[in-house]
Amino acid sequence: MAQQEVIRKETLGVQKKKGIESRFFVLFKDRLDYFTAEADEKSEPRGRLTLNEVEKLEVQEDGFSLILVGGQSLTLKTPEASLEPWLSSLKPLLKAGDGSDKAKVLCSGYLNVERKGQVKTPFFVLRENSLERYDTATDFEKGQEPRTMPLADIEKVTVKELRLTLEVRDQKKPVEFQVDSAKEFVQWGRALEKLLAQRLGENFVSSAEGLPGRGVPSDGGHASASVSGGTTPREAPKVLCEGELLILKRNREDPRYCVLRTDCFEYFSSKEDYQTGVAARARALIEDITAFEVLDDGTMEVELGDKKLAFKALSPEDLHRWQTAWETDPEEPLAPSQATMPKTGT
Repeated sequence: MAQQEVIRKETLGVQKKKGIESRFFVLFKDRLDYFTAEADEKSEPRGRLTLNEVEKLEVQEDGFSLILVGGQSLTLKTPEASLEPWLSSLKPLLKAGDGSDKAKVLCSGYLNVERKGQVKTPFFVLRENSLERYDTATDFEKGQEPRTMPLADIEKVTVKELRLTLEVRDQKKPVEFQVDSAKEFVQWGRALEKLLAQRLGENFVSSAEGLPGRGVPSDGGHASASVSGGTTPREAPKVLCEGELLILKRNREDPRYCVLRTDCFEYFSSKEDYQTGVAARARALIEDITAFEVLDDGTMEVELGDKKLAFKALSPEDLHRWQTAWETDPEEPLAPSQATMPKTGT
């Protein structure tokens, strides 16, 4: 296979917590590779960023940042004379990588969809002009082609009693999302209201009771959706514990905002991501967790079949709080052989 044409290459500074480190970057049409030094260019790259992972390009005085889907970022420092050439090379590639100049993401997450008695859990992304459906969050992050519903095709929206119902042009049955969590109900309801209420007028129906104000409980959950009416709301999952933990991976300790609920354990890049409805980086259903254990050094281990996840609390008080939450449920004890990691990568 013919080697791809190099569009631009140069040694740039990478902004890290402890300072700026030099790396040699090589830009191709679909990716940005980097190496420890220019002499390593012919070997395997130290890292690779595919351009369809980039959601936004932010320009600074001494460089630029690539903001990735999911909230992560790569901040690069350039020589003064190189900034404009890099921006001129990147901007058309990022736009082409989307296939279009994609609209801003307002809300996203896994939703259960019930059709003909079967429940599936696709990943939905609400943009300013469309509702996209992917099999998983990873498919979204990799830029795979979604099934798309233009918002212009939505003729009526009903937001009430923890239900979001969309009546779509040329579809006989409405699409109904039964939302288990008041928090997620508000996030999706407000996003739809912002986008559609003015255009639909009386065909955007909401109730104060169905769309609570800002003081809603922080009981994170996922929404379940049904294409037919008559869905009976299930009891909303309860949050047992939440807060920052360190995820132990080889020789690294990565801080993540973790949430343990009665139905699942999940973690996010930050508390802000959790509170604004960004999809979890990882999620494990309680029934898929085969064991939970606190080791002598205070490390918490969660076992998922033949896989193990290791976490460390930031203080003894936090460790006690998390251990109590793992071992106790408001209704009944949480058996160790009861809590998938995920559809999304860490």
